[in-house]
Amino acid sequence: MASLKIGSDGNLKLVDGNEVTLWSTNVSVRSNSSVDVLLDNGNLVLRDGSSEQELWQSFEHPGNSLLPGAGPGYDLETGEKRVLSSWKSNSDPSPGDFVAELVIRSPPQPFIWLWITIT
Repeated sequence: MASLKIGSDGNLKLVDGNEVTLWSTNVSVRSNSSVDVLLDNGNLVLRDGSSEQELWQSFEHPGNSLLPGAGPGYDLETGEKRVLSSWKSNSDPSPGDFVAELVIRSPPQPFIWLWITIT
C-alpha cells in the first residue's frame, strides 16, 4: 500500500510498501520542519513549518482532476509555465502527445498542442 510522507529533506513523497519513492515534490529548498496542509479549496500545500513559506502546491502541478482555481497558467513571479498534458494511455499516466496551455497575450489565449518528435 502506498502512503504520503515527508522525507528527511522536507519533500512530500509517495512511497510504496517497501518505502521506495514513487513520486516526490522535489523542492530544492531544504526544510527540516515541512508540513503539508490540505486547504478547503482542495489545494495540497507543502510549507516550511517555521516560516510558513509555501514550498510547493498541487494547484501548480495539476494531475488528472482539476479543481476550481487549478489548471494551466503562468506564474508571473517565478516565470513558470503550467500546462496540462494528456496521459500516454489509460493505464500509463506518463506525459502523452497533447498539451494544453494558456498563452499570455492580451487577452490570454488557450492552446492545445500535439507534440510530435521528428527524427
